[in-house]
Amino acid sequence: MFTPTPRFEQLLSLLRRSPFPIDRVVSTNALHQDFIRAFPLEKLTRLTVDEYCIGKGDNSSFSWWLERGLQPLLGRYMPGTSRGHQVHWRKDGTLYKHRKLRDLADQEAVTYTMQIQHVIARAAPHELAWVDDDEQVYARAGVESKRVMISDGRKLRLLSAYHPDDVIPISSSEHIRHFLTELGYPAAQVPSVRKPVARMMLLREVYEEARREISRLTVHGFMQALYSPQLGLAPVKEAAAEDATAPEADTESSDDVADINDTEAPASINTILQGPPGTGKTYASIAEALRILDPEFLEKNVEDRGVLKERYDELAEAKRIRFVTFHQSFSYEDFVEGIRPDTDNSGAGQIRYVVEPGIFRQICEAASGVAKQDMQLGVSTSPRLWKISIDGTGLSPTRQHCFTHGEARIGWGHVGDLRNADLTDPNFKLGSNDRSTLGDFSQNIQPGDIVLCIGSATEVAAVGVVQGEYRHEEATPAGVRKDYKNVLPVKWLATGLQFSILELNASKRFTLKTVYEIDRFTWAELRQALLAGDVKMADPHKQQADAPLAQIEPYVLIIDEINRGNVSRIFGELITLIEPSKRIGAPEALHATLPYSRKRFGVPVNVHLIGTMNTADRSLTGLDIALRRRFAFKEMPPRPELLDGVLVEDIDIGKMLRTMNERIEVLLDRDHCLGHAYFLPLKRTRKLDQLAAIFQQSVLPLLQEYFFDDAERIGWVLNDPNAPPGVEPFIRSDLASGSTLQRLFGEANAAKVRDNRWAVNERALKSAESYRNISNTGA
Repeated sequence: MFTPTPRFEQLLSLLRRSPFPIDRVVSTNALHQDFIRAFPLEKLTRLTVDEYCIGKGDNSSFSWWLERGLQPLLGRYMPGTSRGHQVHWRKDGTLYKHRKLRDLADQEAVTYTMQIQHVIARAAPHELAWVDDDEQVYARAGVESKRVMISDGRKLRLLSAYHPDDVIPISSSEHIRHFLTELGYPAAQVPSVRKPVARMMLLREVYEEARREISRLTVHGFMQALYSPQLGLAPVKEAAAEDATAPEADTESSDDVADINDTEAPASINTILQGPPGTGKTYASIAEALRILDPEFLEKNVEDRGVLKERYDELAEAKRIRFVTFHQSFSYEDFVEGIRPDTDNSGAGQIRYVVEPGIFRQICEAASGVAKQDMQLGVSTSPRLWKISIDGTGLSPTRQHCFTHGEARIGWGHVGDLRNADLTDPNFKLGSNDRSTLGDFSQNIQPGDIVLCIGSATEVAAVGVVQGEYRHEEATPAGVRKDYKNVLPVKWLATGLQFSILELNASKRFTLKTVYEIDRFTWAELRQALLAGDVKMADPHKQQADAPLAQIEPYVLIIDEINRGNVSRIFGELITLIEPSKRIGAPEALHATLPYSRKRFGVPVNVHLIGTMNTADRSLTGLDIALRRRFAFKEMPPRPELLDGVLVEDIDIGKMLRTMNERIEVLLDRDHCLGHAYFLPLKRTRKLDQLAAIFQQSVLPLLQEYFFDDAERIGWVLNDPNAPPGVEPFIRSDLASGSTLQRLFGEANAAKVRDNRWAVNERALKSAESYRNISNTGA
């Protein structure tokens, strides 16, 4: 049941103010009409390979329109890599096809996926529930076999593309869940993650509630409001995947996953922990991070995992450890920086596009030493930047007095104390810029904010941090202009500068207004630019200048599942800058100009990267080549010795794991072994039903994935062919009961057909003898 939360009331308040067009109708928009003209519903099942496939850079294919062409209208949709389209052109000019479509001709593969996409696109807006049921989608599409279904995100995108005024244009099932729970639906009433359309229909009901209050609201306006910075409701990037069907990380959080006594220190500032699933890579990353950030604490508490995790959480709370998981939808814009829509603060509600730093840029800026030194200098955690002119732009006794005595002063002394003055009084003869200046100076500038005293229209002469509240003086000191009675206490960190602001300020000059907020760059960006320009900032009382980067405390960024992301796309030009020799503070340090902000950027030497890589997932085969020179790879193999002595009804778990992995190495390779972490719960609960659950939920699904459902080789790993009489095999292929080959195909053809039917034998999962047989080598 929908029970409006305060967030919903805030949403209504925002919509009533209408800071952006809330009544936009997408179907009449010229861009959308261009899309419909190019790809009408009746044409979809007849699309050619070139008409469907993205990858040739012509910006006209169906896949390009869904991913990028419609983004200005329907918001972001990221299918992951191009593989999310199931068929696409590779850079080398060859055609990629999903592995379950590879036996089809190129045109047949496109036709197959478009039959599915067409039936979803033409669904009636008032009857969409069936789209969540893959069986119904297959049936309505009339495809010959159930090869592969499109992703949940793709379903939502198709519906919004062809029903733009009826379907809320959000293509992330996780985002929809987030909005539902924030606005008034209990989490227990939100449909499961596998029912994205049901979630969207529930969010549509919330939209209808809002439309009862604001009748002109459209689904596009509703979507804009949900993601608007003014509401502050948008999901955090690190926690939300664009496509709910993106592969999930392996479960590696069991206790005792790794013995951190044996964990060596990273050999490089960039380290990747690699190994098969379930070997404790994510678990071990905590010890690796503490070895860098607090090695003494790690050494003293190496045996106490709970204490180590608490220390890790403290460092994460202090932002010295940050964690991110790569996935197919993760991009440069999420990792380094990207452009996001925003509204200006002029009151006109104009849309503007601002550059938002990603997690990598954030940690690099923090690691530059700004946070710790800012605390010493009195700078707030999120300071606002203010431009101020003190008696014009040139040298003057008034300005020199301010620098010497730790002040910032402005005129308009005849107005009196600005905290009590009526700035609209016509007797003061104040223009709008004057009123804004006086209001900002007396009320909006807060202790901890940064003020930039200008030396010209393009240069900063001094940088200071505000130390206290505004005050008004009835008489000015000797040498100071008589009307400069409005004062702010300021600690001037650097004076006598001739620092050009053009590169930071998007080539914009300062305006004549005496005081205003600077919003084209942040304090962190200014601080980095000043350091790069060899400007030393210090507390004038302590004479404490910036410390060298090598002496600043280290920071750690953990990148889980690093090989699931497109590394070249995510790091971009910064892949070179993470090399130790190219870091800021190294002899051969390099900087790059970021493409969106046009800012000069480098990676500090005290930023450590720890990645985890599942060697069984080779979806990006070039990953090792791309990272080998820049990362040290640390093996995390299975450790069956951690299971030695663990017996479940006389089943030797350590021996069983060794035997299975030896067979897997012969049949595949060591990268596809089974990790010990899956079996560690047996150290606490030594029961057969616990072992059966591990096999059913982890071991057998992995083997099916490794061997592409080849029942014979799965049986070899589990030693089924050597099961003695009376011992149940794990894989049953005797499924012909009641459906013999002769009955199915006739006597003449039965001998020509190989029976590929098989199933997991539930009786074996409950039999201790079947598990004991796995370790039976026949010797």
